[in-house]
Amino acid sequence: MKLWQEMRRRRVFRVMGLYIVGAWLALQVGATLFPAWGIPDAGLHYLFVAAIVGFPIAIIFGWLFQITPEGIVRTLPVDQDDAVDYSLKRTDYGILAALGVLALIVVYGGFEKIAETTSEEQTAAERPPNSVAVIPFVNLDTSADTEYFSDGVTEEILHKLSKFQELHVLGYSSSFAFKDTDLTPQRVSEVLGVRYLLQGSIRREVDHVRVRASLVDQSGLQVWSASFDREMRGIFALQSEIANLVAKEMVAEIAPREIEPGSTTSSTEAYEAYLIGLDYLRSRTPRYANKAEEVFRQAVELDPDFAPAHAGLAMAIGLDSGSDLGEFAAILEDAQSHVARSLELVPDLAMGHAAQGLLLEYGQQADFVAAEKALRRALELDPTIVNAYNWLSIALRSQGRVDESLTVKEMALKIDPLNPIINANVATGYSDRGDFREAERQLLRLIDLPQPPGTVYVSLHQLYAQYGRYAKAVEWGQKRIRAYGGTANSWALSGLGNIFLDLGMDEEADYWIDRSIEADTQPVNGFFRNIYRLKMRGEYPQMIKLMDELNKKYSIDVSRLTVFAAEIVAAIYLLNEDYEAGIPIMEGVVSPDDPLKNVAGGSMVMLDFMHVLAYAYRQTGRDEEADILLEKCARHLEQLRTDFKAASPGFLELKVLNYAMRGDIKTAVRHFEEAVDSGWRKYRFIENDGRWAGFFDNPAVQSQLAFVRADLDRQREAIRASGADAEFRAEYDALIEAAD
Repeated sequence: MKLWQEMRRRRVFRVMGLYIVGAWLALQVGATLFPAWGIPDAGLHYLFVAAIVGFPIAIIFGWLFQITPEGIVRTLPVDQDDAVDYSLKRTDYGILAALGVLALIVVYGGFEKIAETTSEEQTAAERPPNSVAVIPFVNLDTSADTEYFSDGVTEEILHKLSKFQELHVLGYSSSFAFKDTDLTPQRVSEVLGVRYLLQGSIRREVDHVRVRASLVDQSGLQVWSASFDREMRGIFALQSEIANLVAKEMVAEIAPREIEPGSTTSSTEAYEAYLIGLDYLRSRTPRYANKAEEVFRQAVELDPDFAPAHAGLAMAIGLDSGSDLGEFAAILEDAQSHVARSLELVPDLAMGHAAQGLLLEYGQQADFVAAEKALRRALELDPTIVNAYNWLSIALRSQGRVDESLTVKEMALKIDPLNPIINANVATGYSDRGDFREAERQLLRLIDLPQPPGTVYVSLHQLYAQYGRYAKAVEWGQKRIRAYGGTANSWALSGLGNIFLDLGMDEEADYWIDRSIEADTQPVNGFFRNIYRLKMRGEYPQMIKLMDELNKKYSIDVSRLTVFAAEIVAAIYLLNEDYEAGIPIMEGVVSPDDPLKNVAGGSMVMLDFMHVLAYAYRQTGRDEEADILLEKCARHLEQLRTDFKAASPGFLELKVLNYAMRGDIKTAVRHFEEAVDSGWRKYRFIENDGRWAGFFDNPAVQSQLAFVRADLDRQREAIRASGADAEFRAEYDALIEAAD
């Protein structure tokens, strides 16, 4: 009660009231004037935060001082005599100065945030001359099955526009991110950073198609519109006609582009199958490449001279080629034959050159120089094929041209800033450099899209797992499964199971891994998942048994395997001390002098297998060869650190292993502490691995491992206490049942 009375005497409540009224007025003025000044909505948020933070400062001021006609005076205790001097002392001025500095910091921080946000918005709103995004045309057909047709026609118009070098055409993912959105054209134009939007509607009626298209500028003003009524067999001519008219409207004196012979088909059924294949390739849903391959083959059978269908088929085969253990070489030969046919029909087919570049990056004899040449030609012909940027960045990185690889990714982001694969690759670059927060930010920005892409859930799930945030990884693993609705996404299921393996929650891990194997139609995927499960549990003899069973069924020819598959086979033998069988296989596929190529699952995986081979040399008395190999690994790790700024938990684990195997325990311990601090929690993966024998006996390592185990215990108990897994199992069953 005395405190209440003292606050009343010191007029603290009056200060509080005046502050609240003043803050409210400032917010009202901001809400009115910020839009007129071009300050984004986030500016008002930061102003509100500043007002809240400043409130305690106002209370402290009200308690210590009073504002009188004579100025600011110190409020004295109640038992002081009236004759006491109320003037400010030196300490009072110090307190006032400190409060003033705090207030300035709060205000400055708020306005700095507003300025940063304004700058970001202005940067995003910088619209290149003659820039255009093709927003998905609305499907007016009463049949939902024709949705792919309207999307396919929209995309084809986009690609035809991209052939005009005078235009800056935004890529597919960024344009299609606003499908069925209720945002205004002005807002979409602002977010995408383009001056024009092409939009419209499509209605298909038996053998006829009706299209209405309109071009609007960044203010939402319509600058051109037209309606078209054509027979279905004239759809290619219609797409080119619309693209030519739009280009002519945006750039005077522009030469119309003709349809390339071989890039069209007179078969409506072949065209429909081709569009469905494109839709599968874009979706990245479970078995997308396999499904795309099926419909592209239908298109090729219906019209053997339809070049884009051959190119699409080659891409699908290449992207699905890792699903077969025994026929990899034959699969690539089949894909190459379709690339050759597509380019024979249309030598300047961008999609054909892109498919050729993709295939040149596969196999044990990958040719990254030739791949680069093919992919650059594809992008010269059609800059909107964003996957070609991805594949080109791989080709450049694999040649050691890191800066050029990053530049290509930046180019891709300009063409398609909301593309989930490009953003995931950029985020991976941050995470590989140890910048978890920036990687997380890069991915979370896509979650706010009207229709977040499923791949962003995959990337977030993997990011949290990489940095030992397993509780978050479980959460995003579940969101990843939800993102694909009732689809039996075997990779998402196994990804969730692997997190539980890391946590030592075997019952939960078995449930989801078994579900993933049931949902997958490719036996090799089930083999790899079981092998990983056995490796995590240290059940090495069971790995040999499993491989023998698979070998009896498929007669595995190691020389025809992918590099990664061959390395797995070799590692199984070596971890089971069958050095006679494992060493020749591993020697045939690892690249001791050039392991940084993006084959075999990436350079980090290649280096890990090199350490397996070095361990095998040690165990067989080939110490000199082991030392040479480990020194090469050390140089490559240093190159990753220097050239690629590598600093992820996985990279640091490899550094620790390399120093430990070379006998430099002191340095290994130092890097191990760094790895644990960065988020390394993969203890279970290495605890039964012979390469780490002896390292765990070090007292400093034991201390770090105790911390890791305690953190794993904490995360494990938090997940179990929440009951999230049991609830999600029921939810997943309901999703699958509803889909059936």
